[in-house]
Amino acid sequence: MPFVVAVNCFDGQRTHRAEDVRVALDVADGVPVLLCDARERESVKEVVVELVSLVLRLELSGT
Repeated sequence: MPFVVAVNCFDGQRTHRAEDVRVALDVADGVPVLLCDARERESVKEVVVELVSLVLRLELSGT
């Protein structure tokens, strides 16, 4: 099942680097880890576009 990890970041709060989140969650290198602000429409759209792109890449590669 293809998936992405979206880390919700808020202004004024401590942020984590995407790679640190990847290590903490033990997520494979092929899984996109994205930083976003779920309150911002454009930020959420970027996450959805990345997920759809991942699914299409996997589908086209036959994986």
